[in-house]
Amino acid sequence: MIDAGNKEITIPPVSTAIYRPRKGIAVLLGMLLGIGFFAPLAQAAGPTVTLTTRDQVWTVSPLAEAEGASTPGHSLEPQPKQVFQTMDGFGGCFNELGWTALQTLSSDARQQVLRDLFAPNGANFNYCRMPIGANDYALSWYSLDDTPGDYSLDHFSLQRDQVFLIPYLRAAIAYQPGMRIWGSDWSPPIWLKTNDAYNGGTLKMDKQSLTTYAAYLCRYVQEYRKLGLNVVSVHVQNEPFSEQTFPSCHLDAEQYVTFIGSYLGPQFASAKPGADIWLGTINGDVFPFITRIMDDPVASPYIAGAGFQWAGQKIIGPTHEKYPKLELMQTESECGNGSNDWGAAAHTWDLIHHYITNGASRYNYWNMVLDETGLSTWGWRQNALITVLRGKHKVRYNPEFYLMEHLSHFVQLKAVRIGTSGDWNDALAFRNPDGGIVVLTANFTGADTSVRLSWQGKSYSLKLPNISIATVELPAGS
Repeated sequence: MIDAGNKEITIPPVSTAIYRPRKGIAVLLGMLLGIGFFAPLAQAAGPTVTLTTRDQVWTVSPLAEAEGASTPGHSLEPQPKQVFQTMDGFGGCFNELGWTALQTLSSDARQQVLRDLFAPNGANFNYCRMPIGANDYALSWYSLDDTPGDYSLDHFSLQRDQVFLIPYLRAAIAYQPGMRIWGSDWSPPIWLKTNDAYNGGTLKMDKQSLTTYAAYLCRYVQEYRKLGLNVVSVHVQNEPFSEQTFPSCHLDAEQYVTFIGSYLGPQFASAKPGADIWLGTINGDVFPFITRIMDDPVASPYIAGAGFQWAGQKIIGPTHEKYPKLELMQTESECGNGSNDWGAAAHTWDLIHHYITNGASRYNYWNMVLDETGLSTWGWRQNALITVLRGKHKVRYNPEFYLMEHLSHFVQLKAVRIGTSGDWNDALAFRNPDGGIVVLTANFTGADTSVRLSWQGKSYSLKLPNISIATVELPAGS
């Protein structure tokens, strides 16, 4: 059974391989006709809107033309000639506690969750995060080399990852063969840190330690890629401004300049592991930190992009303005407190809108799946896109899942964000590679809203109930 909102829905045995009860009438028609979930949309002659509300999820209907030139409501019009960044993927983080939660489900239920997250006809997650060693949603703390003094990395091992993270990743790749992974370290091996502990402290700055740590991060990429797992970038240090009770490590700008410019950059340039170096994940309102590193003539040439999360949202705009050619991404959507409600979805919508309008070309949620406690190893209850109800063999798709799917399902790889005009600013618009236009919007204003959407000389009436998410598709040539 699947819990869609507050409604439990039993999956008919004859259709467990394809049935997605969240998707409403369009899916049912597609299933009955044997033409796939979205085939009715492919045959549609004009614009369509997919709508999710508190009461009904993912209903698909034609977008009706507006009646009269002075129809009341807000106005919105995509502007295809106003071009911004090219979008490069959406996803979440593969965490050990997510995989263990999935193991409590039946095989069929687990496969449906994976399909809904990663398959192209689901959320289509294709650019996901992975910890390098333990993070706060690991079962316990570890690194990929816990042998003190192993400067030659003879004991480097993916043995722990082979039990949890790699099976999780491979299960996702079965539905998303083009999956790309970016890795971030929550803590170096503790014998390379000043406090000999996973939480807090900082990286030792002697030559031997820095050389070893650069080789360690490079080895991570190499070993994963040997397994056919496409690690495309490494973000140096999760949240470098925080000393947490879970794996963490404080790094300042000077340490970044030294480590990337003199050790990690040359290591990657020499070994050519097939992945880029990114600055991140930046979690502070610290624009001088960015400029110190990006203006350094030795370190900056090695840096392909910068990732931001939490308080880093305050400086992604200034970073984009000062370094317009630098790739940017949002690395961790804020995790909430386990409410998994529409208030959390409203907050995440604000984050999505903020990061993407300020230049982010990628957006990652945090925990994709957790059990109903939502608890981290150290006791913080957090949100997830999908909640596994322990002992019941059921799952609940939370409002943030639908919000992410409204974005990631429709916005294709290499879509270009375009501008909009009008007085309805709670919207994002994109031109997909196939020429179609996608407009994502949401209404959390407290009242039902009507938006007059103009496109190619026609006006359409977009009805947005209070607390709703909508994606409008304007087919090429419509």
